[in-house]
Amino acid sequence: MNSVASTASQDTVRECRLEGCNRPVLRRNLMYCSRHRYFADIDYIQDLWDRPDVRAAREAIRQQNELERLMTPLQRIEAALKGVERATRILRSFFSKLPAPPRLSSFQREAREAWEGYYRGDPDLLDRFIRRYLVRLKNTDGPVPIKLRIRVKRLLDSCFAPVEPYYAPGEWFLFNRLVWIRLKLLVSTNLWMTGSLKDALSGDEQSITANLRDKLPNATALAWQTIQWDRADSRTLLNHVEAYLKTEGHEGPKLLSYAEQEPGAFVHHDIDGDLAQFEAREAARQEVEALPRLIEKATRSKSESVVYEYDSKVGTEFDTIEDATKAAAHHLSVAPGTVRTYRFRYRKALREAAEK
Repeated sequence: MNSVASTASQDTVRECRLEGCNRPVLRRNLMYCSRHRYFADIDYIQDLWDRPDVRAAREAIRQQNELERLMTPLQRIEAALKGVERATRILRSFFSKLPAPPRLSSFQREAREAWEGYYRGDPDLLDRFIRRYLVRLKNTDGPVPIKLRIRVKRLLDSCFAPVEPYYAPGEWFLFNRLVWIRLKLLVSTNLWMTGSLKDALSGDEQSITANLRDKLPNATALAWQTIQWDRADSRTLLNHVEAYLKTEGHEGPKLLSYAEQEPGAFVHHDIDGDLAQFEAREAARQEVEALPRLIEKATRSKSESVVYEYDSKVGTEFDTIEDATKAAAHHLSVAPGTVRTYRFRYRKALREAAEK
């Protein structure tokens, strides 16, 4: 009699599901043999991973992670923008307290147009500015000498330099140490020593060269002020310098008045400059206090007294010494040159009275 195992069908014995393994699987609910039964756990996890609900949840998590990845830089940008807005409000408040650039005179506006035109590749504007305001060239129809053009261009570079970091180039018409150096160089290299100028500089014990060296800086400063603000006068810078050398160029207090002129000046202040201004103001104050006594001692003609009266009104009834000169000339029915001669004489009398 055969046993039950021998009579059972061979189909009831299943082999291991793993490819290449022929070992029998003795348990009904298993797919792998005892040696490879851990693969059943892997199959379970794979089946669970491929379920539709699990796939949907996995896709939702992936989208959420992608959204967070995209939102993180945006959140950083938003935080940065809030910081920028706060800084902008602070800067706007700061800028509102900054002084506005002063209104430029017609001379300064034309200087800026010539300066900007030169850098745009149009030197004609600069040449016309030089001929009209600075130097009266002998060759009226010829080109402006290159050296003169370069000196004027460098002077305007200094005048319209940017006031960092809040003002653009050209907003301020500056007067600082570099402008002063380049202005003196421009005047000294282009001034012609005419016969009348030599006569005016040879009236005392010093030589003509020594007098020119002493008086040229003051005359240059006065001429630079006059040409910027006296619209009625058509003379050039060098014409003004020559006129001041003959008359008012020796006056130190006039230079102080120019340094204190507010419109169009943006002067760099330092300790030495403040001390020098204080000393100049003190010297001017002492001269003013001593002036009435000198006037009583000085001997003047009637015409010289009239010119003195008009000069004393500069700053109140007249803006400039030239305005006082024209008014005195009209009152005396003489030429402005004659008024300057009277002025020279009464000032000489005052100096002689001060020396006694």
